[in-house]
Amino acid sequence: MYVVANREFTVSIPTRRYDVLGEVLLDALERTNDDGKAAQEALASASRRGRIAGESIRQEKRLGRVGPERTLSAAADFLAEAGFEPERPDGQTVLLRNCPFRALAQKWPDLVCVMNHAYLDALLEGIGSDQVNAILSRRTGICCVELRAG
Repeated sequence: MYVVANREFTVSIPTRRYDVLGEVLLDALERTNDDGKAAQEALASASRRGRIAGESIRQEKRLGRVGPERTLSAAADFLAEAGFEPERPDGQTVLLRNCPFRALAQKWPDLVCVMNHAYLDALLEGIGSDQVNAILSRRTGICCVELRAG
Protein backbone atom coordinates (compact mmCIF):
# COMPACT_ATOMS: atom_id res chain seq x y z
CA MET A 1 0.00 0.00 0.00
CA TYR A 2 1.25 3.45 -0.79
CA VAL A 3 0.20 7.07 -0.64
CA VAL A 4 0.76 9.45 -3.53
CA ALA A 5 3.50 11.87 -2.55
CA ASN A 6 3.25 15.61 -3.05
CA ARG A 7 6.81 15.62 -4.36
CA GLU A 8 7.56 14.37 -7.82
CA PHE A 9 10.50 12.10 -8.63
CA THR A 10 11.60 11.30 -12.16
CA VAL A 11 14.42 9.07 -13.31
CA SER A 12 15.56 9.27 -16.90
CA ILE A 13 18.73 7.95 -18.46
CA PRO A 14 19.85 9.95 -20.33
CA THR A 15 18.25 13.03 -18.83
CA ARG A 16 15.07 14.25 -20.53
CA ARG A 17 13.38 17.53 -19.54
CA TYR A 18 9.97 17.54 -21.19
CA ASP A 19 8.70 19.57 -18.26
CA VAL A 20 10.85 22.53 -19.31
CA LEU A 21 9.42 22.46 -22.83
CA GLY A 22 5.90 22.20 -21.37
CA GLU A 23 6.56 25.21 -19.15
CA VAL A 24 7.93 27.25 -22.06
CA LEU A 25 4.94 26.43 -24.27
CA LEU A 26 2.35 27.08 -21.57
CA ASP A 27 4.01 30.34 -20.59
CA ALA A 28 3.97 31.41 -24.24
CA LEU A 29 0.29 30.46 -24.56
CA GLU A 30 -0.58 32.43 -21.46
CA ARG A 31 1.34 35.51 -22.63
CA THR A 32 0.09 35.46 -26.21
CA ASN A 33 -2.14 38.45 -26.84
CA ASP A 34 -4.20 37.19 -29.77
CA ASP A 35 -7.74 37.18 -28.38
CA GLY A 36 -7.37 33.57 -27.25
CA LYS A 37 -6.67 32.12 -30.72
CA ALA A 38 -3.51 30.29 -29.59
CA ALA A 39 -5.35 28.75 -26.62
CA GLN A 40 -8.20 27.72 -28.96
CA GLU A 41 -5.66 26.02 -31.22
CA ALA A 42 -4.19 24.21 -28.22
CA LEU A 43 -7.68 22.98 -27.29
CA ALA A 44 -8.33 21.88 -30.86
CA SER A 45 -5.03 20.00 -30.87
CA ALA A 46 -5.87 18.29 -27.56
CA SER A 47 -9.24 17.27 -29.00
CA ARG A 48 -7.69 15.88 -32.18
CA ARG A 49 -5.16 13.84 -30.22
CA GLY A 50 -7.85 12.57 -27.83
CA ARG A 51 -10.12 11.54 -30.70
CA ILE A 52 -7.26 9.71 -32.43
CA ALA A 53 -6.42 7.88 -29.18
CA GLY A 54 -10.07 6.94 -28.68
CA GLU A 55 -10.40 5.66 -32.24
CA SER A 56 -7.24 3.61 -31.72
CA ILE A 57 -8.70 2.09 -28.53
CA ARG A 58 -11.92 1.30 -30.38
CA GLN A 59 -10.02 -0.50 -33.17
CA GLU A 60 -7.55 -2.33 -30.92
CA LYS A 61 -10.26 -3.62 -28.60
CA ARG A 62 -12.73 -4.19 -31.46
CA LEU A 63 -15.41 -2.53 -29.40
CA GLY A 64 -18.23 -2.31 -31.93
CA ARG A 65 -21.26 -0.70 -30.30
CA VAL A 66 -20.35 0.67 -26.93
CA GLY A 67 -22.48 1.40 -23.93
CA PRO A 68 -21.42 3.14 -20.73
CA GLU A 69 -19.80 0.08 -19.11
CA ARG A 70 -17.61 -0.81 -22.09
CA THR A 71 -16.67 2.84 -22.59
CA LEU A 72 -15.68 3.34 -18.96
CA SER A 73 -13.70 0.10 -18.89
CA ALA A 74 -11.84 0.82 -22.13
CA ALA A 75 -11.09 4.40 -21.07
CA ALA A 76 -9.96 3.29 -17.60
CA ASP A 77 -7.55 0.72 -19.09
CA PHE A 78 -6.04 3.34 -21.39
CA LEU A 79 -5.83 5.97 -18.65
CA ALA A 80 -4.15 3.52 -16.27
CA GLU A 81 -1.35 3.04 -18.81
CA ALA A 82 -1.13 6.83 -19.20
CA GLY A 83 -0.55 7.30 -15.45
CA PHE A 84 -3.94 8.71 -14.40
CA GLU A 85 -4.55 5.95 -11.82
CA PRO A 86 -8.26 5.50 -12.56
CA GLU A 87 -10.57 4.33 -9.81
CA ARG A 88 -14.11 3.05 -10.27
CA PRO A 89 -16.04 3.86 -7.09
CA ASP A 90 -19.23 2.68 -8.80
CA GLY A 91 -20.40 1.48 -12.19
CA GLN A 92 -21.08 5.00 -13.41
CA THR A 93 -17.88 6.90 -12.63
CA VAL A 94 -14.15 6.82 -13.23
CA LEU A 95 -12.16 9.08 -10.91
CA LEU A 96 -8.62 9.89 -11.96
CA ARG A 97 -6.53 9.74 -8.78
CA ASN A 98 -3.37 11.14 -10.41
CA CYS A 99 -2.73 14.04 -12.72
CA PRO A 100 0.20 13.23 -15.03
CA PHE A 101 0.47 16.97 -15.70
CA ARG A 102 0.36 17.99 -12.04
CA ALA A 103 3.37 20.32 -11.96
CA LEU A 104 2.12 22.17 -15.03
CA ALA A 105 -1.51 22.14 -13.88
CA GLN A 106 -0.50 23.79 -10.60
CA LYS A 107 1.10 26.71 -12.46
CA TRP A 108 -1.38 27.00 -15.36
CA PRO A 109 -4.64 25.33 -14.28
CA ASP A 110 -6.79 27.36 -16.65
CA LEU A 111 -4.80 26.08 -19.62
CA VAL A 112 -3.77 22.58 -18.56
CA CYS A 113 -7.04 21.45 -17.00
CA VAL A 114 -9.11 22.73 -19.90
CA MET A 115 -6.80 21.01 -22.43
CA ASN A 116 -6.91 17.80 -20.39
CA HIS A 117 -10.71 18.00 -20.35
CA ALA A 118 -10.80 18.54 -24.13
CA TYR A 119 -8.47 15.57 -24.64
CA LEU A 120 -10.50 13.21 -22.44
CA ASP A 121 -13.83 14.37 -23.87
CA ALA A 122 -12.57 13.66 -27.39
CA LEU A 123 -11.11 10.33 -26.22
CA LEU A 124 -14.63 9.24 -25.25
CA GLU A 125 -15.97 10.48 -28.57
CA GLY A 126 -13.28 8.50 -30.40
CA ILE A 127 -14.22 5.36 -28.46
CA GLY A 128 -17.71 5.91 -29.85
CA SER A 129 -19.63 6.85 -26.75
CA ASP A 130 -22.29 9.49 -26.39
CA GLN A 131 -23.37 8.09 -23.02
CA VAL A 132 -20.24 8.91 -21.02
CA ASN A 133 -19.03 12.45 -20.38
CA ALA A 134 -15.76 13.96 -19.26
CA ILE A 135 -16.61 16.39 -16.47
CA LEU A 136 -14.27 19.19 -15.43
CA SER A 137 -14.27 18.93 -11.65
CA ARG A 138 -11.22 20.59 -10.14
CA ARG A 139 -10.18 19.05 -6.84
CA THR A 140 -6.95 19.38 -4.92
CA GLY A 141 -4.48 16.53 -5.25
CA ILE A 142 -6.16 14.56 -8.04
CA CYS A 143 -6.95 15.03 -11.71
CA CYS A 144 -9.37 17.79 -12.63
CA VAL A 145 -11.48 15.55 -14.87
CA GLU A 146 -13.71 12.60 -14.09
CA LEU A 147 -15.66 10.36 -16.42
CA ARG A 148 -19.35 9.85 -15.75
CA ALA A 149 -22.03 7.80 -17.44
CA GLY A 150 -25.37 9.43 -18.11
